[in-house]
Amino acid sequence: MVYFSTDLSTLPVSPIPILKSRTADKIHLNFLLFKRPFSEEFMKFCLERFEVGIWTSAKKHNVDGALTFAIGEESKNKLLFVWDQSHCFYCIGMKSMEKKEKPLFFKELKKVWEKVKKGGSYSPSNTLMIDDKAYKSFIDPPNTTIFVKSYDTEDKEDNALDPNGELCEYLKGVAEAEDVQSYVKDNAFGLPPLTSTHPHWSYYTQIFTPQFLNFWSAGK
Repeated sequence: MVYFSTDLSTLPVSPIPILKSRTADKIHLNFLLFKRPFSEEFMKFCLERFEVGIWTSAKKHNVDGALTFAIGEESKNKLLFVWDQSHCFYCIGMKSMEKKEKPLFFKELKKVWEKVKKGGSYSPSNTLMIDDKAYKSFIDPPNTTIFVKSYDTEDKEDNALDPNGELCEYLKGVAEAEDVQSYVKDNAFGLPPLTSTHPHWSYYTQIFTPQFLNFWSAGK
């Protein structure tokens, strides 16, 4: 299974003009939507090879229309699951290091393995998360996530999702791997994970102390 942790490529609508060389492709509720090149083709590529789920930290009422716009109704109906921020682990009062006003949401893969039963049994050996924020998988087992660059709406040459590009070539290897976690460990791809060498490591280890993690795990 492959699942995507995504921000749906949105920007808040503002009454103040946004100085961009590109206008929004669509307005959905309170968001401007910018469609990433090859998004529909990429999803079709993935659905041909994997069971696919979407997990976003967006609110539920914002998700459906934006997702349909991004990948198309047909592909959306083939998804294994679509989860919103209600399924995330929320750190009350804590903010992202990247955006000081953004609440901290984490995606706990254990929830996927425990709750998603349709299509088979899932574990670190057959699950891959794709995200653009290294901290989102901080509480997950190592080598279960790869990280790709966020979409820059000003980048007219963006081809990260091209079915003939590097990401899809990597995913072909994932699809053939006997053990996904081992494959990711042996074949690094994309942006670096959040490890002890990452500049934000100390911030997140202050949140997730060993004592907190033990207490949190015992209560689940």
